[in-house]
Amino acid sequence: MAQLERIEGVGLVPARLNWDIKGAGNLGSALGEIVIAVEGASWLNIDMRGAYSLTWLVEVSRDGVNFIQVPVSPAGQLGAWLAQVTGTGALPFNWFARVAGYAFARVRTTAWVSGAADVVLATSMNSYPPTGGQPSEPIPLAVRPALVAANTAVTVTIPAGGVGLYTIIHQILVWGQNNTAAAIAWTASQNITSTNLGALAWAFSNAYAAGEKKALVSMDIENGYRAAVANTASTIVIPALGAGIVTEACVLYKLGA
Repeated sequence: MAQLERIEGVGLVPARLNWDIKGAGNLGSALGEIVIAVEGASWLNIDMRGAYSLTWLVEVSRDGVNFIQVPVSPAGQLGAWLAQVTGTGALPFNWFARVAGYAFARVRTTAWVSGAADVVLATSMNSYPPTGGQPSEPIPLAVRPALVAANTAVTVTIPAGGVGLYTIIHQILVWGQNNTAAAIAWTASQNITSTNLGALAWAFSNAYAAGEKKALVSMDIENGYRAAVANTASTIVIPALGAGIVTEACVLYKLGA
């Protein structure tokens, strides 16, 4: 069965998976904005050219009155998602934003210095990301390392990424190192917990052989584990591991929408 889409004032028609030009205008003042209907679309393409110096962002709405901000990504896989874009008419000219589930989108300036940006807006029904709609793999992963003195608690904090951006965890590694020549007998279980990462937590024994280094957490997620809330710091909370036990940790992550 062919895919259908609804067009205002027309009704259901065969879905157009190609780009559909929806609006054009220019941003040439501190209060400049362009609003278009995006109902039924998955992606918004923003083509911005000219001699200008300004900062702009994309916002979406269900009712055309109450808008929320969404991140944008440069075309051609030229960089990561951004909350706002500060530009001067140079590359990249082309940007994408995810608008699925909303009825309206607007591009507006948040700071203006000079000139006017000529803007063309187009939408796509395609559910798959267009080229540049999301950073390609492989992409550089950010690292949050930690190494603390024996019997010292540590919290590894992954900072908030920005408006509309989630922390995507790819690897969590935590080790305990017995830096003494004596074995440590089991006396209790210990727990590592997290925040903004759902219910992620780990339990382990406090027993160590003499000089032993053991993995307390070894989590490798090929496609990534998305944090619960956007633009919010996530943490891995590691307790003091005991006399003579040194903690080492490493979290690999990236940001995505």
